[in-house]
Amino acid sequence: MQSIEFSMDDFEGSSKTQMHSLEQLLMNKNKRLAADLTNLKITHDEYVAENSKLKAQYEEATVQIQNLQHLVKQLEDDLGGFRSSQLNVESDGLYSKAVSHASIFLNKKPSHLFEFSI
Repeated sequence: MQSIEFSMDDFEGSSKTQMHSLEQLLMNKNKRLAADLTNLKITHDEYVAENSKLKAQYEEATVQIQNLQHLVKQLEDDLGGFRSSQLNVESDGLYSKAVSHASIFLNKKPSHLFEFSI
């Protein structure tokens, strides 16, 4: 015959000399286990609901991160294009200023370079 473990709670309300019948002890143990099982099922359901909620938040955050990464890349691309176009404008401006100054310099005939005094 298998042995059944009982805690001291199984003997509540009775003295050690007056034992409940085995059937009564098993019914009490069964009631406590059923109550524990019910509590565990409720706790499990709460954890499942919380897990579902956290998964939804995780998926939402993942989508938001992807959107923000796309926006950052787009911003970086736009800034890169802006910088290169600005460099082109500045270099074109510098080139035109240099050509303008060179043409002014070449069009002037410095008189002191060609005149020789003897």
